[in-house]
Amino acid sequence: MGISETIAYTDAMKSLLASSDFLLNVLDTAHDAIYIGDDAFRFLYVNKAACDMLGYSRDELLTMGVLDIDPAMTLALLQQMAAVPHDDTYAPFETLHRTKSGALVPVEITRSILCFDDQTFRISIIRDIRERKAAEEKLHLLASVFTHAQEGIIITDADACIIAVNKAFCRISGYSCDEVLGKNPRLLKSGRQDASFYKAMWAELKQSELWSGELWNRRKNGDEYAEHLTVSVVTDTHGTSKHYIGLIADITKAKRYEQRLEKIAHYDTLTGVPNRFLLIDRLEQAMAQAQRHHEQIAVVYLDMDGFKEVNDRHGHAVGDRLLIEISQKLQQILRNEDTLARLGGDEFIIILRHLTHAEHTEEILQRILHSVSSTIHIDDYTITVSASLGVTFYPQQEPVDAEQLIRQSDQSMYVAKQSGKNRYYFFDPRYEH
Repeated sequence: MGISETIAYTDAMKSLLASSDFLLNVLDTAHDAIYIGDDAFRFLYVNKAACDMLGYSRDELLTMGVLDIDPAMTLALLQQMAAVPHDDTYAPFETLHRTKSGALVPVEITRSILCFDDQTFRISIIRDIRERKAAEEKLHLLASVFTHAQEGIIITDADACIIAVNKAFCRISGYSCDEVLGKNPRLLKSGRQDASFYKAMWAELKQSELWSGELWNRRKNGDEYAEHLTVSVVTDTHGTSKHYIGLIADITKAKRYEQRLEKIAHYDTLTGVPNRFLLIDRLEQAMAQAQRHHEQIAVVYLDMDGFKEVNDRHGHAVGDRLLIEISQKLQQILRNEDTLARLGGDEFIIILRHLTHAEHTEEILQRILHSVSSTIHIDDYTITVSASLGVTFYPQQEPVDAEQLIRQSDQSMYVAKQSGKNRYYFFDPRYEH
């Protein structure tokens, strides 16, 4: 935009605001922030609420534009959002605005177009949505919101008997309205949350008249589902609880996806045992507990003997199935408190916990060697491999961390392999390198 066009915009803006003192007063006393901008998305007018929300003076904001306060926006995105006929209504959307102090404020923006004196102005009404709508929901149970809300809504009386539910609640729970009226919401309980969970929930409701959290409930057909529940208390003028309003969002898909991501992040995709990331966490926990209870733990590094030959002779698919078989056999001989993890390839780490003496590990080490070396049948192939084990213990005389323990067991494993394989070797700190 050239200088002459900028001046034209500025003059048109001044003319628009000067044309009505009433309009100017309405804009500047509005509770919501209001920006009026040009086609380049620069501010031509901001009201007092906008200055208060963002922490800038009016003069400062009039030298800025949308791109200066919205870190998520780009010029291309703004142009794409603006590319609709002027007589259309823009859908409200949410974004973040950065204040002068650098804080990010979540806002909801409603936009419209105003044409005046052959110029087009973009008007944005910005609502600060940091505060929850709990008070609104308690005071304004509008029939349209109740009926069309995508979230489930449940209303009970002071005795927690259900007096109303919406269609979304019926869709989420599988119960019809008639089936739940007069009942207590406990008919949805899955059993995953114990009595202390609900006791804490009611205590918080009594204290703050609001509770929000996640829980698992059970549908009419018996399936469990996860929900985000917000419960508000409606009181009378004397502060006596009259109703409870629950707002329910079905988050089952999100929780299942979260669980899958967690499994991918923490578990080996082939064998299903913990990966290195989870191994370190488990090992650090085991080390801390061993220190507290004056116990020992053993870290066992397992490398399979002959695995490369299996891959070369029978192919990687058979090799993968062998790794799965070996991991399953190892899990069967280990205790619940022990951990089996796969580092990659044919290398595993085993954490043996709650040991009182190092010698107690020899029996389990022998079982590990026997389990790996026993014959395995995969399709038409008969496969026999063995394992070399390196073992180190914790605590030690010198301070060590989890990574050092793994390195020590790795070094010991190589000694076992060089000594003839199918055996174990205990780490000797005198020969650490």
